[in-house]
Parts: sequence; structure tokens; C-alpha cells
Amino acid sequence: MVVGIVGGGAAGLTIASLAKSVDIHLFEEHKEVGKPPHCTGLVGLYTAKFYSSLLGPKIVLNTYKKIFFHTPKKTFRLISQKPIAYKLDRILLEEKLFDRAQALGHKVYLGEKARKIDSDSIITSKRCIRVDKIVIAEGAKRFFAKQLTNKTIDHIMGTQWLVEARDMDRNAFHTIFLRTNPYFFAWLVPINDEQALMGIGYRKYLVKKEKLARIIEKKTGVKVIRIGRAFGGLIPVGIPVKPVVDNKYLIGDALPASKPFTGGGLYSIAYLAPYLAKELEGNVGIYDKIVKKLRRKLKIQYLAYLGSSRTVGTWIIPYVLGLFIEAGLEIEPRDYDEHDRILFKAIKYPFKNLFHR
Repeated sequence: MVVGIVGGGAAGLTIASLAKSVDIHLFEEHKEVGKPPHCTGLVGLYTAKFYSSLLGPKIVLNTYKKIFFHTPKKTFRLISQKPIAYKLDRILLEEKLFDRAQALGHKVYLGEKARKIDSDSIITSKRCIRVDKIVIAEGAKRFFAKQLTNKTIDHIMGTQWLVEARDMDRNAFHTIFLRTNPYFFAWLVPINDEQALMGIGYRKYLVKKEKLARIIEKKTGVKVIRIGRAFGGLIPVGIPVKPVVDNKYLIGDALPASKPFTGGGLYSIAYLAPYLAKELEGNVGIYDKIVKKLRRKLKIQYLAYLGSSRTVGTWIIPYVLGLFIEAGLEIEPRDYDEHDRILFKAIKYPFKNLFHR
């Protein structure tokens, strides 16, 4: 069995690292894996465990026991005895996945963009490879995924900067919600005691980096003293489309399966990739079933995202959640990856308290 993979980001490389009993040809348009960087790498317990067990603990750069939600009305703190979130080294993660895929005997073609796919081949400017199955693991622009499914997906633009800062708790990250930006939020994610990622998601207008640094200092008390290089990319916002079209399988941003409120896509890759690997190895039908299960969970989040972003702003969700947390609602580490669990907890909480008085 020969499998072609279009896209050598986290999704494509994870599949190539897990599928052992097939021959894989993976095509990545960039000449180096993990570059250019675009993702914050902030994940929850499930995703951190999955990748650290697969690749080793060094891919975890930092852990967080505190999350601050700065809404237009109030700031809330979520504090845990155990880590709630983890910062992964995205470049190292993809480098290790690349090494693992090659160690399994798979072929990875760097600097080769897939120009065309047919039912039994992938064509680049250099070669035509005959394949039995194709995995579409391309980026958020979804060139092939749109052709296959005839579905377009909405996007948020995310831009972030590597900054040097002082007066910063390395084990606390901040999300800053602005009335002028109803669709997403800004963030400050410490990497160590002196460095952090400062970023913002937006639809139309990018806040100037100096202004964003001032907003962050005012809201968090963290002083940004130097702003370095900028990087980022598109964040798909939507629910997964049909995951299997004939002999072609969609995963990652091609699907897409990012968490609507945070744009995080690594969780869905870690969740889905083992099933897709099994499907490629002969367990037919398993991938479609697991995507349907994830789709139900993401649809709940997406509807809440749409309802809040089109009315008050997405800040209203962490604001209400913060009120419940202050009243005693418990958030577990696994909830960071599964936002639908948090939504259901928040919905049930008033009724639970009412009947237990």
C-alpha cells in the first residue's frame, strides 16, 4: 500500500510518524520542517501527553498553572495545583516527527509543492508518484480540500511577536479581550522568565505592536521591553467537512478541526491521527466515525462562538465562565483541550447548585 501525503506540517508528519505498515511519500512545499513558524504551541493535557510520549519530554518548553482572562468588564484568574496548559516547541516537534517518519523508511520531499492530485497520483514540478491513498494535510488556505469538498471556511488572521519582558510570571499566561475586536483576543504566553509570545487574532485590522504592548502592560502588569520578529498565519474557523472523499482523507487545517474559541489545531491532530493511521493500514471506516464524534463536540463550540462573536463579542463567554469559577465551578486540566466540557459544566452549574441547596 502506497500513501501520498500533501503537507509536511504537524498533521502530515504525525500521520507519517504513526503509520508503519504502508509506504508513505510526503510532499512539503517549504525547504525546512517547522518553518516558517506560525503557531503558539499552547496545548492542553491530552495533546501534551500524546506528543511527549511519542517524541520525548523535551518538546514541552513550559507549563502553566494560572490563566488570566482579561475581559472588558473584569479580570478573572483560573489557578490550578496541576498544569492546565503546556507550551510545545513547535519547531522541535516537527523536526522530531520528520526524523521519526524517515526512521520508519518513509520518503519526505522538502521544497516540493504538490501541483495536482488525481485518484492514483500526486504530481509536483519534479515527479509523479503513483499512490493508492492520499492524505490532504495542507495549510489553512485548503487548496485541494476546497476542490474535493466544495466547501469554503472562514478565517481569523493571527500575528504574534517574540518579545522580551519583565515582571512576568512564567507559569501564567494571559488572554486579553477587547470590545474593538469581537471575534478573537490578544495573548501573552511566557516561554521562560524573560521571553514570551505576544499576539492577537483579528479579521480586518491589526493593532500596531507598540499599542498592543501598552494594552498588555496596562491589563497584566507585564512590561514588554523589546519586540522581536513577527510571524503568524491563518486560523480556520469552522466545523469539519466530509473527512473522506473516495480514496482521499482530510486532516488538520484541511478538515478543519481547530477549536473555535482559541484556534488551536494540535488537539484534533493528536486525537484523529492515530485513527487515520489505522485506517490507512486497513481498518476501513474507523476514521469517518471518529471525525463525526469530534465534529459533534466542535459544533457545540462553534455555535457558541458564532452566537457570541456576532452579538456582544467572544469575551462574553470567558466573562460568564469567570463568574461561575468565582462561584465555585471547578475546571479540570483536561478541560483546556475539550471546551465543550467547559460549556456543559457552565450550563449545568446554576441548576446543580439550585437543587443542592
